[in-house]
Amino acid sequence: MIEKIYYPFYRAPSEGELIEVAPSVFWFQIFMPFTLNHINLWLLEGEDSWSVVDTGLSNLESRKVWELVIAKYLKGKPIKRVVATHMHPDHVGLAGWLCNRNQGELWVSRGEYDSYNDLLTEIQQEAYDVAHQFYRVAGVKDEQQGHYSAFIGFFDKLVDRLPDPIRFLCDGELLNMGGQEWQVLVGRGHSAEHICLLCERLGIFISGDQLLPEISSNISVWPKKPEANPLEEWLLSCHRLKEVLDNHVLVLPAHGLPFQGARFRLDELIDTSERDLNRLAELCEKPQRVVDAFALLFKAEVTQSNLMLACGESRAYFNCLLGRQKLVTETDAAGVLWFRQLDARI
Repeated sequence: MIEKIYYPFYRAPSEGELIEVAPSVFWFQIFMPFTLNHINLWLLEGEDSWSVVDTGLSNLESRKVWELVIAKYLKGKPIKRVVATHMHPDHVGLAGWLCNRNQGELWVSRGEYDSYNDLLTEIQQEAYDVAHQFYRVAGVKDEQQGHYSAFIGFFDKLVDRLPDPIRFLCDGELLNMGGQEWQVLVGRGHSAEHICLLCERLGIFISGDQLLPEISSNISVWPKKPEANPLEEWLLSCHRLKEVLDNHVLVLPAHGLPFQGARFRLDELIDTSERDLNRLAELCEKPQRVVDAFALLFKAEVTQSNLMLACGESRAYFNCLLGRQKLVTETDAAGVLWFRQLDARI
């Protein structure tokens, strides 16, 4: 009987090592030069080929680890399909390289593919005026708004061009990979249309960033869709996963160790978000800007390196409260947006 979050594996694989987590399902890690310093990747072995879930960043270090794994473990069988859970650089960065060298196919959701193209167009056209306005409205200082171009331009440096052909995956679809049937479950909030994979026979759930054991997924509003409500979407996805998963399923996350206790973890994540929403609503007894929520929502100091993520996540909390009709907004003479309780007096 599992009564809390449980970690069956006491350690992560060392660089270039594969650990078998279930029959024909293998785990390895690629390290990253960030605070979040690794990503977990999953290899599914079939009779004549391999399937890959997520890829790591497109950089020399990641390619070296892949070359080692391919030479040492893949038994001369090609990688015929690459599943990208979503379009963040650590998940899709090397998809083009892996598919092109193996004549493989990229599998991804339509929503993630469209997000990739929208972002690439923004970077190539250097169309950042909308973004600067978004951060100005949030209360970010003029000299800090320009950091967005460097922040978003990072994507283009760490993601290969996507390959052809591409197969688009749909929620509920059944896939055959590694000799097993996997059901596609789409999660929302962290990204547009995040792919998760459930194999009921093996009792395994590949969760990407939708369900993590120790950290919460970044849930952000982005400049081109300032009225979006990704936090409500993410909470709805968490409730849906609670209906599908039990505490015995082995969750294979993109970061951290594989774990059991999915429902316990989902309850933690839901409860924490709802608590912070309530605290933010109380704070808005007096009008608040997006930047005023940082101290309440984040334990770490908000600096230049994480400013854009902090603004996006804070706006997500405000938008969720707006959607629940807990807050109203007003814009001051400088164009900055202020949020206050629906019945609060200024």
